[in-house]
Amino acid sequence: MSYDLIHWVLDKMNPLVSSRPYRALEWCDEENMPRAIRQCCQNMLLQNWNRRLPWIQMQSPAKTACVRLEIIVNDVAIYDEIPLNVIDFCAGSGGPTPIFEGLINGNRTRDGLAPLQFVLSDLWPNITAWEEHSKKSDNLTYIEQSVDAAHPPPIALSVNSPRGVSYADTKHDPEEKPAGCSPNRIFRLFNLSFHHLGDEEARRVLRSTLVNADGIAIIELQDRRLGCMLLMALNIFLVLLVTPFWFSPFRRQRRWQNVVHLLLTYSGILPVVLCWDGLASCLRTREFEEVMASIGEIEGVTPRITYDCENETVDKYCEINEWTFTWRRQMHTFPFGYVNWITGVRKPDSRRLDSMQATAGSSTSPSNADSNRSQSSASSGLKVE
Repeated sequence: MSYDLIHWVLDKMNPLVSSRPYRALEWCDEENMPRAIRQCCQNMLLQNWNRRLPWIQMQSPAKTACVRLEIIVNDVAIYDEIPLNVIDFCAGSGGPTPIFEGLINGNRTRDGLAPLQFVLSDLWPNITAWEEHSKKSDNLTYIEQSVDAAHPPPIALSVNSPRGVSYADTKHDPEEKPAGCSPNRIFRLFNLSFHHLGDEEARRVLRSTLVNADGIAIIELQDRRLGCMLLMALNIFLVLLVTPFWFSPFRRQRRWQNVVHLLLTYSGILPVVLCWDGLASCLRTREFEEVMASIGEIEGVTPRITYDCENETVDKYCEINEWTFTWRRQMHTFPFGYVNWITGVRKPDSRRLDSMQATAGSSTSPSNADSNRSQSSASSGLKVE
């Protein structure tokens, strides 16, 4: 009861600062941003995801975010016997996806289920960082080419896509799938990245997702609320404090990269860029209702959002045609830092539903688990040169 009271009081002290998202400038989104600064910003965000700050965090934000993501991904995975690939479309330096992969697949292996393939991709690929991550797991790969989430390459399109091509692509025969099209289902993942998209670009990404994916998760660690913006403003001091420990120049691995990081930090460049972009990210972040309004506009329907504060796993949900969307948030940093999940699941094809229900009872048997494991391994070659 005391925890609920504290949560209620903090929520009342944490209003939205604007009635709609504001497209504030983020320097790291600019094409002329020097590559060294962009990668240092990505590396700092990676550490923010994966490290726990004493006293104000119970666990790392990545572990907090994985709780809800694991539920949704596993729900999509059991909908069909076709293997599921989880593709991070704006991976940066890797973000929390390597941790997600380890936690989710670790639990699946323990439960006798086949591991899922996780794939890193980005409009600005960070191959050096991705190679380091992929060496640590057979179930973590990456796409070397630049990937636009609004017009992804064939390898990032679900086998269940009606056309097997990008929604906006009109050059292909509707019945013909292009060479290299994925043989698997696709779950799209946006970690701390969906707010980077402008309104029109976000609609194109959502339109493509509705046609060419089987599930989606939009995970943000920030929002447009006053408390979060205060935390972001204080981040300038946090960067100065933690950089020597997180990016030590005395480590043999990545020594020169860390030296560059230190120089950019204590010259004042990196703290200012991170603080500015953090505040801009807050102002850009969309609420659940705003994302649903965009999807409703795409589908030509008026979204009906149901609020259910009594539900332990979902606070809001909305059904739009064959998709079910949910929203939930949970504190990751005391007192005003919350992880926000917007997730969507496409209902399975009714033609396969009877088959899936018939095989559900035996899906966790040892022999079937071994078969699923082999099937997943056979389809894991997703590194695109």
